[in-house]
Amino acid sequence: KFFAGLYGLRGKELKEKTNYALDFVGLSERKKEFSKNFSGGMKRRLNIACAIAHQPKIIFMDEPTVGIDPQSRNHILDSIKTLNKLGSTIIYTTHYMEEADAICSRIGIIDHGKLIAEGSSEDLKNTICDEEKIEIKTGLDSPVDKEIIERISGVRSVTIQDASVIISYEKEASILDQIIHYFSTRKIQIKGIHSKTPDLETVFLTLTGRKLRD
Repeated sequence: KFFAGLYGLRGKELKEKTNYALDFVGLSERKKEFSKNFSGGMKRRLNIACAIAHQPKIIFMDEPTVGIDPQSRNHILDSIKTLNKLGSTIIYTTHYMEEADAICSRIGIIDHGKLIAEGSSEDLKNTICDEEKIEIKTGLDSPVDKEIIERISGVRSVTIQDASVIISYEKEASILDQIIHYFSTRKIQIKGIHSKTPDLETVFLTLTGRKLRD
């Protein structure tokens, strides 16, 4: 109520929006308790409740999931998605690339205080790589002729590691049907196919460098 009051809410509106904010972050049943007894995750959720009671159009969140339990983390991320759907723009700062990938429509990478890259998750991944990779796991004794696979249009390279075949190919190429045809006609068992597309963490390390910072 105190924080909502700072934004000019009074009387019935203050009560209704305070209750709404507490319910939104899952703290309605704890509203009679002192926040000093809350866990770290509950305190973060209370921070969000204080910030959204007046239903702002823009919300800045600075690493809201650091050092909290997985349940609270998931609740916060789900809440951010909901707030965005309800009309709020979220400016979200994080060192967890998987969070940015999951919830952000536009991402900026900052290094030494400067914005060095900006765009959608897909745009940023494309800046460091113009190819895709798939890994095919086979039976241990499956003979694979990589030269035949390399002759498929769009394939750039083939690497065989133990029972895995890693194929790099041009982004726009459609090679999966031909790859599966190669394995099936030679009765080579396929135990699994996995995409090895670069993730945002790889993008971040590529753009900023991998050396330790002071």
